[in-house]
Amino acid sequence: MLLLYRGESFNANFFYHSGLDLDHSFFVLDGNKKTLLVPALNEALARDTFNGKVEVYTDPVDALKKHVNKRTIDIDGANLSMRMAGKLKKFCKLNDLTIQLLKNRSKKRPDEVAKISRAVKYTKEIFENIDFKKARTEHDIRNQLLVQTMELGLETAFEPIVASDKSSSYPHYQDGNRKL
Repeated sequence: MLLLYRGESFNANFFYHSGLDLDHSFFVLDGNKKTLLVPALNEALARDTFNGKVEVYTDPVDALKKHVNKRTIDIDGANLSMRMAGKLKKFCKLNDLTIQLLKNRSKKRPDEVAKISRAVKYTKEIFENIDFKKARTEHDIRNQLLVQTMELGLETAFEPIVASDKSSSYPHYQDGNRKL
């Protein structure tokens, strides 16, 4: 049995296995049976988008106990708080699969490779159409990237990072009015 938690921050393993990014939610995979435990605020979205059983919890520990009591549970220890792990250990055994989950996600399935190939194709097309004559600043380039992405009916995976000159050495630089 696999238990994944999506707390305040994005959890790649939770998203990979559940297909959703819902805060304060637990994903339970028991064989082929998928269950999503969510707070009431996320119930409607979960029911509309999740391919499995959705249960609403008021007390997450009580809800989890019904699923994992007296069992060994595989977890993503990097994304489960020590406090929650301590509570779970009172009624089940935890097996940390953090490294294995990472390795599993690093191996791409054919459908994932196809999506990556499609993204690369569109990225090249967008880059080839940047008009550097009209762009005077990093911000202008960023805007062109975003507009072209929307015009193609796509969405960005991440905010574009446009950095020139000395700023290009900063991995998470935020573009500004620096002239190109």
